[in-house]
Amino acid sequence: MFSKKNKIKFYNRIPSIAETYPIIEAKNVKRPWLEKNGKDLGEFLDNVKKCPISKLRDVVGNSAFISRCPGIRQFMNTGYIITNPVDFYVETYGDRSRIEVAAINPPVEGDKFKVSVHPESQMDPYSAMPLNSVKKALKITTGWNMVCPKDYLFLVTSVYYNNEPRFTSPSGILDPLISNQVNVFLYWNVLEGRELVKAGTPIAQYIPIPRNLIQPEIECLYMEDQYLFDAARNLMHNYRTDAGRDNGSMREFFSKIFKKFY
Repeated sequence: MFSKKNKIKFYNRIPSIAETYPIIEAKNVKRPWLEKNGKDLGEFLDNVKKCPISKLRDVVGNSAFISRCPGIRQFMNTGYIITNPVDFYVETYGDRSRIEVAAINPPVEGDKFKVSVHPESQMDPYSAMPLNSVKKALKITTGWNMVCPKDYLFLVTSVYYNNEPRFTSPSGILDPLISNQVNVFLYWNVLEGRELVKAGTPIAQYIPIPRNLIQPEIECLYMEDQYLFDAARNLMHNYRTDAGRDNGSMREFFSKIFKKFY
C-alpha cells in the first residue's frame, strides 16, 4: 500500500512543464459531457414520475445513461493522465501511409521533447493497425521520467470517454525498473487533413497495478441456479434506473453470490 512518504514522483526535464502541464489524477479530468448526461438523466427521472403506468416499463427499458455505468466511471477515475506538453501539428494525405509532424516552438532543443514517426514495418506487417488509422505510429517523447515504488507496474491505455477521436494510445504495460521514461505512442485516426494537438491535451492514461499480480485460473460453467441469475439481473436493472443507488450494496450482494461458488 502507498503511504504519504511512498509516492509516485514524476520529473520533467523541460523547464516549467511540471507547473504548466503537469500529470494529473484521472479523477480530476474535466469531461463536459458528464454534466450534460447528468442533466439529461435528471430530466428523464422527472419524466418517469409523470409517465403513465402502461408505458413506464418501455420508457425505463429503453433508457441508458453512460455517466452512471459503474465500469466506465471507475475507469475514468483511476490512475493518472499524461498531457501533451507542447503544441504540435499532424498532417496526413489520405493514403494511410504519409504522415508529417511538426512541433510549434518547443521550449527546449534536443531530445527532451520530440514527436517522431515510427515506420509501418515495425508494427503493421505483424499486428495490423486499426483500419481507421495511419499505418505509422506517433511517438511523443514527453520529457517526463518517474520514480515509483518497486512493487508497482503501470497499465498504459488511451484516455477513453474524452471526446478525442483523432488518436488513440495503444495499450501496454510500463515497468519503471526497466524504463522510467514516459513516452506515449499514438495511433493517428485522421486519414487526411491537418490537425493541431494543443499543449495540455490528455494523451494517455497510466493505471498502477501490483507487480506481483496473481492471475487465477478460469473455468467456464453452465449456471444451474436460475434464482441467482435472475436476482443478479434484476438488481442490475434496478441499479441502472434507480436515482439513489448504492455501490456498497451492490458489492455486498455480489460478494454473497460469489461465495456460493467456492
